[in-house]
Amino acid sequence: MRFYKTAVFILIITFFTGCFLFDSNNSEEVKKIKEGDAFFASGEIDKAVGSWEESLDIKKTAAAYEKMIIAHIVKNDLSGAEQWLKEGLVHFPDNVNLIFNASLISYHKNEYQLALKDIDRVLDADMYYPNAHYMKGMIYEKLGNDKEAKKEFVNAININPGSRATWEKIREEVKNGK
Repeated sequence: MRFYKTAVFILIITFFTGCFLFDSNNSEEVKKIKEGDAFFASGEIDKAVGSWEESLDIKKTAAAYEKMIIAHIVKNDLSGAEQWLKEGLVHFPDNVNLIFNASLISYHKNEYQLALKDIDRVLDADMYYPNAHYMKGMIYEKLGNDKEAKKEFVNAININPGSRATWEKIREEVKNGK
């Protein structure tokens, strides 16, 4: 009876503290993701990509796909980024971060109409998505629609008033009389 009471007490404590014996944060794919993050932070992009690929072999996660895409964009390997994007969207078709990355890839490929379509999907899902209005302003700027670009930069500032890049864009717009 004493063992039973002790076991129940331990279960209650673990329930309320959130400390479970089987913590998923120690899983092998999470370790590989963290390893990749460390490589990425130190500038070893290829090693980071290798670790994240290993994590995807263990378990498919949207976060790992997002990291793979960004790493390939940083390497200026847009075809590699697209490949990981397509695979990620197969497993996570409504993931807003992946859709944002789709817009980013299209932007870098100068496919502005496609980038605009994807960024609108992001904003339909989350009007306050970080950098989405900024990105939309950048797209409009490339399309030569300065009025809409300025509107999006203002929307971005209203969501994130600390954005240096957006303030620079607004100052640039004012300086150029747009």
